[in-house]
Amino acid sequence: MIEIIRSEFYSHWAVYIGNGYIVHFVTEAVNSGFSTVPSENGSVRKELLTDVLNDCNWRVNNYLDKKYTPRPRDTIVKKACSLVGSSLTYSLTDYNCEHFATEQRYDIAVSMQVEKAKVGVAAGGTAVLTGFIAAASVMNKTISH
Repeated sequence: MIEIIRSEFYSHWAVYIGNGYIVHFVTEAVNSGFSTVPSENGSVRKELLTDVLNDCNWRVNNYLDKKYTPRPRDTIVKKACSLVGSSLTYSLTDYNCEHFATEQRYDIAVSMQVEKAKVGVAAGGTAVLTGFIAAASVMNKTISH
């Protein structure tokens, strides 16, 4: 999995498939009147990693390898590539780019960013969730989640 670090609150996640390409789940931004928010209409895209970075840092981050057994690499790549062009329903908390990437690697959709934000909100830290949403929403016209 590739983690593209957009801010201190938010990273975009993708699956590396080789030759500089990633497969990732994105959504279009919608102006809600108060701010730009992610749309429920998401799509799976294959793009060059360098075209998605937007001057952000990135790293390989298979952070759940000790908790879950990764699927074989060829299975991950085939499954991710088979989804390119698919339309999926996007949800910031229930199915975002990190859920997509972990689902391809481990066959389970998990988002630690969402879990951390939920813990922050439960502890009275609504600023954490607000920062996560704001960072995720202002990156560019197409929101890479």
